[in-house]
Amino acid sequence: MQAQRLWFVAILVCLAAVADAQSLEMLQSEVVSPMAAEAVEKPAASRAIYGKPIGTLGIDISLPDGELPPDEAAALENNLVLVGNVPRPWPTQVYRWQAAATRHNPLYFEEINAERYGYGCHWTLQPAVSTAHFFGTLPALPYLMAANCPGECQYTLGHYRPGSCAPRRRHWWPCDPWGAASEAGNLAWMILVLP
Repeated sequence: MQAQRLWFVAILVCLAAVADAQSLEMLQSEVVSPMAAEAVEKPAASRAIYGKPIGTLGIDISLPDGELPPDEAAALENNLVLVGNVPRPWPTQVYRWQAAATRHNPLYFEEINAERYGYGCHWTLQPAVSTAHFFGTLPALPYLMAANCPGECQYTLGHYRPGSCAPRRRHWWPCDPWGAASEAGNLAWMILVLP
């Protein structure tokens, strides 16, 4: 942010230096000297509004002496009837949250904290963190696909509801022996078969 301000100031200084003499002379000719500004007469309406000198103003906020407008609120206060436990003319309605029956296939590259709850790094670092997350998950994709089958339906019922205050948590991959065997088999195939 500081660097952006410095660049902005540097650009303004360069623009000011590039301004030619004619534009400076035009600006100087349009400026009214202080002596000429005092000679200008204020209009009558301005004198009526700003007629008091600043020295005559005070900080007293008490009501002025003399006749005041009638107090309408005091007259209504005497006739005010406080209603106690009066039932409402409509029935009580209860609203219960019901989970949506939406489902999706496994999301192998999802960053739950950043995408669902908005917890992330500084905005300048988040693209690098997301890139590292993607390329770190890519070699583990056989493990994840064996642990969570690609055709398997998953629901969002294990996550916090939208709008609720969700704590920052670490999310780990599932521990699965089939996933480990699949990852080991893929690594062995890549080492032995691909030269």
